[in-house]
Amino acid sequence: IRSPLASFGRDAAQSAVVAEVLRAASVLSQRGIGALIVIEREAPLDRFVEQGVRVDGRVGWQLLLSLFIPSHMNPTHDGAVIVSKGRVAAAACFLPLAQGDDLPAQLGSRHRAALGLADETDAIVVVVSEETGQCGLAHLGQLDLDLRPADLRERLQAVLGDEDEGKRSRRERRWRRRIVPHGVSTSSGRVTGEFTFESYRAGAKATRKTAVVEEVALPEVVESEPERSPVERVAQLAVITAEHVGPTDSAPASVEEAS
Repeated sequence: IRSPLASFGRDAAQSAVVAEVLRAASVLSQRGIGALIVIEREAPLDRFVEQGVRVDGRVGWQLLLSLFIPSHMNPTHDGAVIVSKGRVAAAACFLPLAQGDDLPAQLGSRHRAALGLADETDAIVVVVSEETGQCGLAHLGQLDLDLRPADLRERLQAVLGDEDEGKRSRRERRWRRRIVPHGVSTSSGRVTGEFTFESYRAGAKATRKTAVVEEVALPEVVESEPERSPVERVAQLAVITAEHVGPTDSAPASVEEAS
């Protein structure tokens, strides 16, 4: 009984995260605000989280929007936001830039960063162009470009559906880099990434063991998590401020309204 219930809980949590990410991408696209949102899968992204600004907040479109509002007073607007284990783990994270002669010259730094992480891990990266407002999605070495919010929703659901259906084999696997403009289907590309689940899981397990040893030496502290964290309260205030200084149109109630 536990296994189906646990699976249902994970699916519900994943659906909630995806819905908030999609709504944030829709609002960011409408306002022409550049963004990089990373959804961690099986490969741990601890090394990128540690280099960013810790957030540890509930995933919500308002929080995601506030983290990317461009301002010299907002240190998190530059870089990527990483969603790990259903929470916003960190912001202002810098990702590896994709390299190679096969990259289009017009590909910006955000798209190169999205493709760079997709070359190395199984993370899903949502990118919003500051110049065009178009969305993109990078996963397993493939970068889909020029997506509207509705297209992004369909592509993201397809990626998650493929993973759930096949439960992707844990053996070593390789993938080809593909840069795919919207409406174009192609299977060309050179092999750029090689991913081994076992090595990542072993590293994550060793990291967890180290963390447990360090926690034993610390005094036990019992903390009660508030209903709304300070980061989320600041995020809400930032969104309200952005509504006054930005465009007058209100955020859409759903992705469908934005498309």
